[in-house]
Amino acid sequence: FFVDVVVETQVVGWMQSPLGSQSGSPLACFPLTRPAKMCRPGARPLNWFAVNVTWLPPADAAAQRGGRIRGFQQRVVGYRVRYRAVNLNDEPVGDAIEPSDTWPSDTQQGIVKWLKGGLTYVFEVSAFNDAGEGDWSDPSEPLLMPFGRESVDVDTWTFRRPRLPPLDASKTRNLKATTCHDTLQIATRDQQEYNPVCLSQSATGIELSWKAPCHRGAPIISYDIIYSTDQAFTESRELHVDGRESKVLVEGLEPNTTYFFKHRARNEQGVSKWSPPSHGIATLALRPEKPLPPRHTQDSCAPSEMTIKWDAPESHGIPIQYYRVKAGLTKAMHDCIETTVDGHLDTQLQCGSKTRGNHATSPAACGTMSPSGRKAAFTSTLNSLTQLRVKGLRANTEYFFAVKAVNQIGESPWSDASHGRRTKVSVPERCGPPALVEGTWRGGMRLRWASPDSFGLPITAYDVRVSRTATMSSAALQSGVEVVAVDSGDVDAFAQDCWPPGVDHYYQVRAWNEVGCSEWSRVSSPMQVYLQPPEAPEPPTRLAAKPTGIVVAWEPAYSPGTPVTGYRLRYASSSWMEKPIEATELEDLSRQRVVEDLSPDKYYYFQVAALNSAGCSAWSRVSAALTVQQSPPNKMGPPTVIGKTSTSVTVGFAKPADQLIRSFRVRYASSVGRLQSMNTDGYKTVYDACAEGTLCVGLPPGK
Repeated sequence: FFVDVVVETQVVGWMQSPLGSQSGSPLACFPLTRPAKMCRPGARPLNWFAVNVTWLPPADAAAQRGGRIRGFQQRVVGYRVRYRAVNLNDEPVGDAIEPSDTWPSDTQQGIVKWLKGGLTYVFEVSAFNDAGEGDWSDPSEPLLMPFGRESVDVDTWTFRRPRLPPLDASKTRNLKATTCHDTLQIATRDQQEYNPVCLSQSATGIELSWKAPCHRGAPIISYDIIYSTDQAFTESRELHVDGRESKVLVEGLEPNTTYFFKHRARNEQGVSKWSPPSHGIATLALRPEKPLPPRHTQDSCAPSEMTIKWDAPESHGIPIQYYRVKAGLTKAMHDCIETTVDGHLDTQLQCGSKTRGNHATSPAACGTMSPSGRKAAFTSTLNSLTQLRVKGLRANTEYFFAVKAVNQIGESPWSDASHGRRTKVSVPERCGPPALVEGTWRGGMRLRWASPDSFGLPITAYDVRVSRTATMSSAALQSGVEVVAVDSGDVDAFAQDCWPPGVDHYYQVRAWNEVGCSEWSRVSSPMQVYLQPPEAPEPPTRLAAKPTGIVVAWEPAYSPGTPVTGYRLRYASSSWMEKPIEATELEDLSRQRVVEDLSPDKYYYFQVAALNSAGCSAWSRVSAALTVQQSPPNKMGPPTVIGKTSTSVTVGFAKPADQLIRSFRVRYASSVGRLQSMNTDGYKTVYDACAEGTLCVGLPPGK
């Protein structure tokens, strides 16, 4: 059989006996538990955004003796601090903020930064070990932070609440403290009697002052001052001051840096001991320095994009919160466009709409993704990333860029403008959807669209395609499209090969330049050719002739989209249709008509027009000359002699009843045979003869 056994153990400490030997059995057993609740901390401002928080270890005997039971785990591993803002009634405002920093067990103070000047804060502290975290202490006295960039004397700054008068150390040196807080205050006053007092006056200097110690009969020759950014003074710098002075301005310091100071006096007999370290005092923070001009990267971008990079300027230890970038078309940056790079992936700022000509389109800024791909795109030093891809630029256009940095203190000056760089050449922009101007089945569609921006390159051609569906399925590329530019900047085109009225047309267009072709435009709205009158018919022809009339006929006219509803007919005696007469009472769809009451001695010309619901067509071409039926008159009776001369004979004749006779002719010869001969030389003819008497001359006498 195999048995699993679980053994629960408890970590205990073995107390050493008073004789120094360790007995075989424990004298006392101490389980490792969470640290006790600490007393309320103290807090003093270092400047307008940093506070020095001090505390005492928790009320634990082992911790008071050094924080460790010999040979066993530490009772205190470290400390945490949190703070929150309070209102005028000392009521908390918002949630407590706990910095990520922790402090080791051998320190009793810590610096909390990035508070806001003018707000009131309270601070709490707790200890932790391997068993867990202790309870948070009671809040400190409310501390009103100085307003921005005020000089702060940490020994004279008062809390918002009225403080009690300072205790007299000589009267309280043997007084037993009732609380840890009181013990801290008394001990602090005793130690600070001769400590240097620090006053931050600038970003590179701190003024020190101190109270001269008792020289015991030998005047003080000089003071030695050492200062360091480390409270343990592992690395320090030394300064010597004349013994007659009790203050000095320490210059050449780093901005926004906390320094600790110690001093000692020197006389002929030697030097005193070093004073306890001063409270940490920070130099004033500065805004970032002026950045260098941005530079362009060589990565491949679209013609409307450009990527720029810049070096982070000196920010004196304060994280750069974001950058401001501006883009312009001139090095002087007139009418430039600004945008923010704050390090977030969703940062994208649109700045207006596109303009034509030599002006840039409005850029959009896109922050670069962080290496980890998480939300905020900041560097490991909490500085905003220094790369920007600017979108929405105009192709084939030169741009200049400038940048400035912003931290919690303020803004840096604008950098000098970068070298100009031109965006890539590009195909034309996408054309707008075509709109219908007019359209006929025979004449084609007249379309119009806005001329696209070709970014300084000439447009060489346009393509037009048409489909019967909005999805442009089976779209046909139009050939022989005549493109005409109009004054308004729009483009007119005449597309042939249209479908009849009643059929939808959907069009798309695209433009070409030397780089290539643009995208097809958006699909146009459905458009149809207009309903129009019929086309002009062919000229009428004579179907039959009558003695006083003509029967004319014509071919049917073409009427796309709607049927022919009737015809019109007119005629005139001249080919130029002077004073035409229109025939009436035409049957609706009849394509022939008898025109009566015409003269047999005239030629007549005819035209026809077709009608439909859209109107009347144009008149047809003029017909050929047409006449009525022409039949000869009946044979007349013989003429009679009315008179004679030696060389002439006057004859007369009776007119027939035919009213259509236009004229008479008389012919005569010397014999009947010659008169009836087909040879015109055998007889003579008198034209336009008169029935009342026609003179026949040239007759030889006696015949």
